Amino acid sequence: MQTLLVTIIGDGRRFDMQVPAEVPVGKFIPMLLEVCDFRRASIPQRGRPQWTLSVANSGMVLPALASLLDAGVVDGTVLILQDTSAAVRPRQTAAPQQTFRPVNIDPGDNPGNIGVKWNI
Repeated sequence: MQTLLVTIIGDGRRFDMQVPAEVPVGKFIPMLLEVCDFRRASIPQRGRPQWTLSVANSGMVLPALASLLDAGVVDGTVLILQDTSAAVRPRQTAAPQQTFRPVNIDPGDNPGNIGVKWNI
């Protein structure tokens, strides 16, 4: 069975997973819910949950009867798993967090053998 390496995002968490490429999406969503522990999501419910997978960049919802291959999903694709019956839809993509803060590097009086000192 062919598999794909994808990133699953949901409930504020992300998981890199190997998932079946030829199985209908609707058949492996229950497995994703269990493995990622999304069933305990703190999203307000309105009736019975309706979980869907969509492509992060395009927002295209993957049909439950289509496989990932049928939908054109490739290795490295980011997929969003969400309950579409929720009263308020969760934000689909998180804003990137700044992991590097630029600082000035100035020549100093005591550079410590490297010619510069950090001015943070």
